[in-house]
Amino acid sequence: MSNSLFIGYARANCDRAQVQTVLAPLVGVMDRIDETTRKDSKGYDYKMFFIHFAVTNPDLDKVIARISKEDFINIVYDTQWDKRKWNDETHSYGAYTQRYWKVTLYVKKDKPVTPASMPHIMSVEEAALIRAKSTPEPATIPLSAQLPDATQSSRRRKHGAD
Repeated sequence: MSNSLFIGYARANCDRAQVQTVLAPLVGVMDRIDETTRKDSKGYDYKMFFIHFAVTNPDLDKVIARISKEDFINIVYDTQWDKRKWNDETHSYGAYTQRYWKVTLYVKKDKPVTPASMPHIMSVEEAALIRAKSTPEPATIPLSAQLPDATQSSRRRKHGAD
């Protein structure tokens, strides 16, 4: 069983201290929290958090059991006023919205070793492919332009015609 949790998407302004503050009452003492920053498809920064535990406890066991059953859990970390959100009670814009993280179990994936990266003797096809990439394409200059003019002396060809 995994002793690590994973938050796959958090706003760029979230930090380890906030994750620690929110999760500590729910899962107990954490060993360490790793974070990484990425860019989404629109170019905005977001963060991913990896929460590791050295020892297990009953609260963590409950969270892990629920994640195992449902694949993920949502943990609300903040409630904010959003002036763009429609409020059905007042029939106008402006309502509180919950900000949450989708938390899953972290399972470390081993990177598969591709056969091309392993040491091996190059096949005939691989060698031919490398040769084909390294040889320049033949020149498309007409033959008459490639040959020197027979009426000019070598000195004139070197220094230009008078």
